[in-house]
Amino acid sequence: MKRELIILMLAATLAPGARAGWKSETVASGGDVGAGCSLAVDRWGRPHISFIDKTQGEVMYARYTGSSWEIGAVASDVTVTGGTALAVDSFDKPHVLFHDDEKEELTYAYRLGSIWRTEKVAEGSNYGIYLSINAWPTDPHITYDVPAGMSTGLKYGYRDTEGWHTETVVSSGGGPFNTLFNDKNNNPNVVYWHFNSLSIRHAVRKSGEWVIDDIAEGIDCDAFVGPANKVHVSFPKVNNKGLNYAVSTAGGSWDIENVLAATGLPAYSQICVNAAGDVFISYFDFDKFNLHIVIKKGSSWTHEVVATGGYVGAPHSSGISGGYPLIAYYDADNGDLKLARYVTDVELTSFTAQRRRGGVDVRWAVDGAREVAGYNLYRSAAGGERKKVNVALIEGVSPFRYRDAAAPENVALKYWLEAVATTGKGQTFGPASVPPKAEARAFALHQNAPNPFATATTFAFELPEGTDVKLVIYDVAGRKVADMAEGYFAAGRHNVPFRGDLAPGVYVYRLDAGPNAAARKMVVIE
Repeated sequence: MKRELIILMLAATLAPGARAGWKSETVASGGDVGAGCSLAVDRWGRPHISFIDKTQGEVMYARYTGSSWEIGAVASDVTVTGGTALAVDSFDKPHVLFHDDEKEELTYAYRLGSIWRTEKVAEGSNYGIYLSINAWPTDPHITYDVPAGMSTGLKYGYRDTEGWHTETVVSSGGGPFNTLFNDKNNNPNVVYWHFNSLSIRHAVRKSGEWVIDDIAEGIDCDAFVGPANKVHVSFPKVNNKGLNYAVSTAGGSWDIENVLAATGLPAYSQICVNAAGDVFISYFDFDKFNLHIVIKKGSSWTHEVVATGGYVGAPHSSGISGGYPLIAYYDADNGDLKLARYVTDVELTSFTAQRRRGGVDVRWAVDGAREVAGYNLYRSAAGGERKKVNVALIEGVSPFRYRDAAAPENVALKYWLEAVATTGKGQTFGPASVPPKAEARAFALHQNAPNPFATATTFAFELPEGTDVKLVIYDVAGRKVADMAEGYFAAGRHNVPFRGDLAPGVYVYRLDAGPNAAARKMVVIE
């Protein structure tokens, strides 16, 4: 069954002015939807989610536009036992990976315009129960588990102009809970669970060969590449006895610590790291059947409950937006797909950015900011990475004004505003867009072209600002022979064509434009 495109308005639970804390909204409902969800965040901090609609037999895709959710089917008449994997590329285009149990095919899907295309990657029963995809900057790379008797292997694949190419990373004993990413040298890396040894392993492909090392004892895992190209890994210990965190070092080893703030029986952990190096590990608590998160800022961990009220959070998927996680999760009791985010007690009433002499003037006004400690401003240039503009928190009373004196002039800019709660958490608004600074122009009268000419030529001039203009042709005796242009002209370059029957000889054309004036000679030939 093919589903029509659905537009869902943003749930009221995330309306500005909501009480500070973790808030959830229902992204999709109706039947049993939300299993196998995977979340990716685009360049603008907006969430994209792939998930399974078991009732309709569809793989679905949801995208938040900034004011509403767009939801549509990626593939119909499919049965998916495992999960889905989603990535967005540098153009914010979605790429989805899943195993079609009906056809026994590992399937890759991509979107052309509003139409989804699918293609087979590999054939086999139960291929890709655990899978991962990376599509940065544009081409998809994948990892997936492959059953092999009583063991499991791990495969890596990539797509180029010739199609899909696959190779073996591990032939047996490992492959579940794999996470794929590229390092600073563009080498593919994968972190996965090697269940024969009950350990978490890291593999990197260099010069066509896979090099593998053990990280630590553990079971299901997740990985994230943070600042300085460090690899961050989360994993419970064997038998769910605690939650561990590992981070790579410059020497090639791993620093490992037990996250004492975690409670219950942690499983299905997801990890993400913001630009400041803060670590967020969300997990499903098998003891209470709900969704939790532990947060590391500096050297200490804190614990928070994200969502409760039934069997929620197995599975879930997270990503960084505005310095704090978005978490997509499955509400199994209600059969819904939900999204959780942290919101502060603030309502933004205005947010603008305009170029002024000496920089960009950013202004905003808020209501209900009782729990806000201050604000951060972030800027991106020409669609690039966001960078924080201010050094210290911007404090004061609404309305606010900040002059970004270091703003680049010749590129388009976007600004985001982060309201930071007294707890240290943030809610992000924006973007406010600023066009490139108009190119400064000097007054100029150019040589006519062609010159000499017989009957036709073109005059060109530049104005630094709009003004009244008069362009006249004189003969060498100073007599006016033709009026070329008269009236108001805007700033910029202007071309004035001329066609006439002037006698051969030398002429002068003169431009008067407000306080500016200039004259040049030209030659008319037979």
